Amino acid sequence: MILSRSSCLLAAAMVVCGGRAFAAEPVIPPDARAAFAAIHAHPQVRQGLDFLKADDANTLADQKALVVIPAPPFKEQARAENFRARLAALGLKNVRIDAEGNTIGVRPGSGGGPKLVVAAHLDTVFPEGTDLTIKEKDGKLYAPGIGDDTRGLADLLSVVRAFNATGIKRWATSYSSATSARKAWAICAASRPSSVTTKRSTASSRSMGPSPIA
Repeated sequence: MILSRSSCLLAAAMVVCGGRAFAAEPVIPPDARAAFAAIHAHPQVRQGLDFLKADDANTLADQKALVVIPAPPFKEQARAENFRARLAALGLKNVRIDAEGNTIGVRPGSGGGPKLVVAAHLDTVFPEGTDLTIKEKDGKLYAPGIGDDTRGLADLLSVVRAFNATGIKRWATSYSSATSARKAWAICAASRPSSVTTKRSTASSRSMGPSPIA
């Protein structure tokens, strides 16, 4: 079992939890389905997925705490600083904010595999001065940017906690990144070490779009 790929599955689970369902069922090649089925059956992966479900209350608390920190496009410094402290508290190494305003933390792998990047974006589409008060209606929470992409940021923290809890060993070094408006693409890529040949498959998901405001 290639556990660097299981790390990618946990990251994919984060995206699935925070994203809107596809309008049409995506076409997944049989070999990709078989590979993910095998990974999904691995005990440590099952433990990690169970952890993500059990960690939902913490994830929601993170989401509510982050959404009230202003992060208009290109002015995400306050949220970036808060997120840097959260990554450091989870034990990531070399936690920093780069020149572009991206918050980055590193979880070193155990070998020379490729890099795994788990990312979400810090900024929202709402201008400076927007009222960020959370409102609850019919059991749902409403606030500017609470879905796009504050939930992604909260899910990213939960994935890091899942890595910590399961002790999954990776050849790949993983990077947790909260990106600024300048670099808002999230990438998840992991594969076997270069000495092992494997086929590569790709998938994509859409952003949720702006969140409703009550």
